[in-house]
Amino acid sequence: MKVEKELSTKDAENVDKFNKEIKAVIEGYENVSVKVSAKIGAGDNYKPITQIEPMGEDLKVDLASTGQVMLIDFWATWCPPCQTPM
Repeated sequence: MKVEKELSTKDAENVDKFNKEIKAVIEGYENVSVKVSAKIGAGDNYKPITQIEPMGEDLKVDLASTGQVMLIDFWATWCPPCQTPM
């Protein structure tokens, strides 16, 4: 049996609670998969990124409270174009 469902982020708290509770219910059964997730969609609120540690500074920043524009550069060590600035 396979069950999958995507809900909006406003249901994220219920999704987390459900996933914790269903784990105990399906434990021990073979070929049973239950996947419920909260997916961000148009118009949904997002969880602010918090406790950002700027490189070379001791200051921690919460993006939701800065009131200024910030550029966040994501990179990966395995990515050839990302390796150039590293």
